[in-house]
Amino acid sequence: MSKSERKSVLPSEPSHGYEFGGPLGAFATSFGLPLVCYLATFLCNDISGCPIPSTFHPAKLNLATLKQETGWPGIFGLGSLKVTIAVLAYYFLSLLLQAVLPGEETEGVKLSSGGRLKYKFNAFNSAMVTLAVAAAGTVMQGPDFPLWTFIWNNYTQLITANLGIAFSLACFVYVRSFSIKPGNPDNRELAAGG
Repeated sequence: MSKSERKSVLPSEPSHGYEFGGPLGAFATSFGLPLVCYLATFLCNDISGCPIPSTFHPAKLNLATLKQETGWPGIFGLGSLKVTIAVLAYYFLSLLLQAVLPGEETEGVKLSSGGRLKYKFNAFNSAMVTLAVAAAGTVMQGPDFPLWTFIWNNYTQLITANLGIAFSLACFVYVRSFSIKPGNPDNRELAAGG
């Protein structure tokens, strides 16, 4: 059957349009948001205030002053294996809480394949467990609770670890999307238009 014959036999899918501004919006979000996170971290900090003094006198700006005012850790100081392991441990804790805590199970919308996927909603319960641990630690140890000092001391590395994990997951999901075959028993399918 030729391509033109298939088009006449198969029902045409309605145009899905673009969300988030299409490819340009997706690009801006994917690369602009990390840049904004880093700029906010370095240009407004506990070393020289918010904003850093050099922003008021751009004519006197030089690289040495900028590094000093922003607390620039160097390119290798942006990441840390210890912090990345801690972030992955937190993700694993979230996964564990999703699996063990009770939650309402519901079916999603009807897919174009005819099936429905099941979802377990217990994010609120998971968040309450995490917040309870943080609150208990804060009551017992105050601002010296290791969770808060870890975040304070490794904020930039936490941003880098989360960006790296998000990028890796996005690449993994993208590559796995090529393995989806129509009519699969797991009801895996791509979103309309891609």
